[in-house]
Formats: sequence, structure tokens, C-alpha cells
Amino acid sequence: MSDLVLGSFSNLSYVTYNLIHTGLHAALDTLRPLVNSNIRLIKFEQVQKVPGLKYVSLLTRDGFLDVTSTRYLRQICVEELQLNRNSIFVIDFGTFSGETFNRCLKSLYLINNPLIGTIMAFTEGLTLHNLNKFVITGSFVRENGLDDGDNALISKYKLYDSLKDNLNMKTNLSTSVGNLDNVKETTVQISKSIEYVDVSSVFGESHLNKRVAIRGGENVKFVRLVDDGIKFVEFPIEGLPNIQVFVLSFNKMYILEPDFFNAYPSLVTLRIDSCRLVSSFVSRYSARMFRNLTRLQNLDLSYNSLEILEPKTFAANPLLVTLHISGNRFKQIPFDLVLTPKLQLLDIRENVLTSISNEDRNLIEGNKERLGKFQLLLAGNIFSCGCENLQFLQWLHFTDVELDNNKNFTCISRTGVLSSTLAYLDHAELWRECWGQVCFNVSLGLLCFTLIGFVLVFVWSRNKILIQSRLLQIFTGLKFNTLADYKYGAFIGYSDIDYHFACFPLRQYIENDLGLVTFLQDRDLSPSLAYAEGIMEAINSSWRIILLINENFVIQNEWFLFTVRSAIYAMSPANPNRVVILVDAKSMHHLPTEILNSVPEDSIIQISRWEMDYNLRQSLKTRLVQ
Repeated sequence: MSDLVLGSFSNLSYVTYNLIHTGLHAALDTLRPLVNSNIRLIKFEQVQKVPGLKYVSLLTRDGFLDVTSTRYLRQICVEELQLNRNSIFVIDFGTFSGETFNRCLKSLYLINNPLIGTIMAFTEGLTLHNLNKFVITGSFVRENGLDDGDNALISKYKLYDSLKDNLNMKTNLSTSVGNLDNVKETTVQISKSIEYVDVSSVFGESHLNKRVAIRGGENVKFVRLVDDGIKFVEFPIEGLPNIQVFVLSFNKMYILEPDFFNAYPSLVTLRIDSCRLVSSFVSRYSARMFRNLTRLQNLDLSYNSLEILEPKTFAANPLLVTLHISGNRFKQIPFDLVLTPKLQLLDIRENVLTSISNEDRNLIEGNKERLGKFQLLLAGNIFSCGCENLQFLQWLHFTDVELDNNKNFTCISRTGVLSSTLAYLDHAELWRECWGQVCFNVSLGLLCFTLIGFVLVFVWSRNKILIQSRLLQIFTGLKFNTLADYKYGAFIGYSDIDYHFACFPLRQYIENDLGLVTFLQDRDLSPSLAYAEGIMEAINSSWRIILLINENFVIQNEWFLFTVRSAIYAMSPANPNRVVILVDAKSMHHLPTEILNSVPEDSIIQISRWEMDYNLRQSLKTRLVQ
């Protein structure tokens, strides 16, 4: 390609070489007609003689940039220069020097070039007076990174044998200057105009175990040091007081000074994802790590295998808006959501969450209602679809919080079967599965308890005195009265109309067959005593009290209620079966409530005819003698 190819273009603003197979040096020489012109952008991307064989540039010298190869480029007033994926290995001193570059260049990009050497190899570009953005990123050369074509070419030249060994390293540039044992502090001078610095995938291994001071970094707002092998972080990079975005992803920060980030009080965005942070260290110092970052709004702690954070980790970060903690081992939301009132995005994917507590759900809903937006990312967790998480499953489907994965997440049932939360949309069915048997058992128990209660109340109401006597006998040693304790064996109460049955068949059976002494008012009531007094004395002196109740006794006998109540009052725990009622079946409805409430049902004998038949004889024998 002729170096005069661009001679016919006098007013160019943008020059781009993409996939040109002339080699980088030849392409740079074509810029000669543009010397002393003003260009907005010059871009060289994948300009190689042999595409895909990047090590060929070592043989053709296109992989080396020096003052000679950039002699025309440095005389062009270019605002933005990009040298991307051109297999550049070595940048010599003076490559980007010159009064024109110093005055015009604002953005310098060296992306995906396998640079080798020391950190000083590219610091010259940082001193350009008007440079605003500086981006340099390396490319990976893995342990077996040389392909067959490169290997065959390089092996022909002994000159590159040692270089070949060096290229079989993971990364190319080293920070040897900063690791010298006898150097306590490394100072790097940069232009005060620089605001954006990206130095990623460049250093094979770098330590911040000695002080690094940046001079002229007062205006730097953005620093990106991704995949630079940063291991031992004992001292912060000083001289960057106004940095707002700090990206440290994909490093190996096994050792991190807890107060490292205190040197950057203006931080708005901090990314330390995939940095292999030690979980025990973070769980102990998480609150201390961020306590000086009062302006922090965006934080990424993803993929660090963290297990615990201090609950008050973000007590000093009330402006936090987005938080990424995916790819860790958190079993629950590991911080107090009360301390993050402005949080709108929580990424907690690929952890070991089984549920979200009711308190945290309420706080999330509060943020959503207050801020109008809240995004919660949960994919990659295996939730529990057990009964204990019924409310959580309902919340997933009905919440207005923005969830990922269409609100469908993997979960495991009580039986250990993997399923999805959408399989539990029918919450009524899940509720029945979880609580149906329990509720049935409780209902059945309550029914049984109620029935038993009714039975006990009924039995108590019908046999209160008998039950009392049994309890007193068990707990107090109460002794029952016997027939020998009474003057009469049986008191017979009746109406005058029923005189014949009471005084003859009934009396004869009791006295002759059962051998008991009876009291009959017409025969045994003393004329000297008042009727009431005589009845009371006879009742109190009788082993059993027999009342013959029919319509005649209830309606026509003026002493009926007196006799009944006297008999009821005579009942006691010492003689609970004292009263026996013989009632006409047609007069059951005439029985006073006193009898129904006090006399046991077995002691109320219904008869259809006032005759001493076999059934009545046996009933009386059982209640009077046995």
C-alpha cells in the first residue's frame, strides 16, 4: 500500500483501518499526507499481515511500536486514537511523545494487545497534557496459548526462543517496579486533565503491598483495574480523592486492608465482584470496609463465595440504590434492609436462599411503595416449596415488586422433588395439602371435645350428688351411710287418692319381702307434731324416700312441693341414691325441675299401672336394698 494513498483527502475527520492485511507499520506510514492536519478519530483495528496468527507481528516487527513507526502519527492533531487488537507486544519510549500529541490527543485506546514489559512501558501516555481518557487492556495468552502456526514460525528463529517462553504466561505486563523490596513508595505522574483510566487484563500479578502515589490525579473520576492479578492489598492508591467509579473485578484480593476504600470518599460506584474475597474476613469487617463511602450508590460484591455480612454493613451508605451480591452463599438477605431506604435493585441470584423472611418482604414492599420501583433478582436459588413457605410463595405471585425469570423459580418440595414456583399457583390446593389434615384433626378433636363436654355436663347435671359422693370418697375417705344409720327403711310419700296402693301392695312388699320398716303419714305421723315437722323428721330418719307422683299428687295435694323439696334437701354425698321416684308415665311432664336436676335418672321409675308387677318389684329391690 502506498504511503500517499490518503493524499487526495484533505478534509478527513475520521480515519479507520479495520481488517487490513498490510501490517501495522505500513498502515501507519499511510498517514504521511495527514501530517499537520486535524483529525477527530484515527482507528486501527486488527491490522495484521497474517490474520489469526498474532505472533507473526514479532517477526515482521509490526508488534513493536517506537518513535520511527509513529513518526507521522505524532505529527497529526488527532483527538482520539485507537490501536485495538493489532498484536502489539512492545511500546518503546517516545512512541506517544511530541508537541502535537501533547496538545491535541484527548482519548487513547490500546485494547486487546498482548503487551509485555513493565508498568513504565505505557506511563508516558498518561502524561499527555490534554489527555482525558486512557484505556489499555491486554489479551490472555494461556499456558498452551501458541497455536500450531505461531509455534512453527517462531521456532525457526532462535532470536525468539526466550520470548516464546515468556509468551506462554497467562498475562504479559508486570509491575516489577512496584514490587522491589527496597522501594517503599512508587510515584506515578499523570496529566491533570485525565478523568478516565482503564488498565485491565494487563498485569500478570500485582501487589499493593507498598504505597502507590498518583500525582495529578485530582480530576480522575473513573478507574478500572479489571483482571490485573491484584493480590495483596495493604495500601490504597493515593492521590485519587475525587474518584467516583472504581472497578476492581476479577482480581485475587485474598488480603485486603479493611480501611482500603476509606481513601475514596467520593465513590458512587464500586465493583469488587469475582475478587476471591475471604468470606471470614468480609463477615468480620464488612461494615468497616464501606463506612467512609457515604455517597455510595452502586455496589457489586458478586461471585466471591461470601456467606455472611454484618447486619449493619450499609449503615453508612443510606444512598445505596443498586446492590449486586449474586454468586455467593447467602442463606438469607444478609443485611438490614432498614438501612438502605433508597435501594431499588437487589441482585441476589445464584445463592442458597430457600425463602425470604416476612420482615424483609415488608421492607422490600415499603421501598417499592415509597420509591415507585424495586427490582429483585432471584434466579439460580433453589427455594423451598414446603408448607412453611406458603406465604412466601403467595408473595412471589402477587407482589408488585419487579422479579426476574417471569416470577418462576426453581424450588424443592417436601418430598425432595425439584419443581418450580409456578407449579404452586393454586394456593388453595397447596393450603389444603399443607394444612388440610391438620385442620381436619383439630376440627375432629374440637368436635370430640364438645361432645364429651356435653356428655359430662349432662351426666353431672343428672348425677351431681352421686359424682360428688364418689369424689369425696376417693379424695377425703368419705364413708357412705348404711341402713343401720336410719330409723326407717323407707319413707313413702303419696296423695290421699293413692292411699290404697301405698298402704297395702307397696308397703306389704317393702316390709314383708324386703324386710324394711316403712313410714306412712296416715299410720305413723304423730298427732302431737305439726304436719310439716313430722314429714321433715320422717324424711331425715329414712334410708330411702319413695315418692308416688301422678296427676293427683301434683295437682290436688297441697303438700306436694314441700314434700318434694324436703326429699331433695335430704340427699347428700353420704347417701346419694336416697330418693326414688315412682311416676305415672302420663305425668312425666309434671315432674318438678328440682327432681330432674337432682335425682339420678336410674332412680326415676315410670309405671303404666299402679300394680306391684314383677318389673316394679325388681326395680324397687335394686334401689332399696342392693
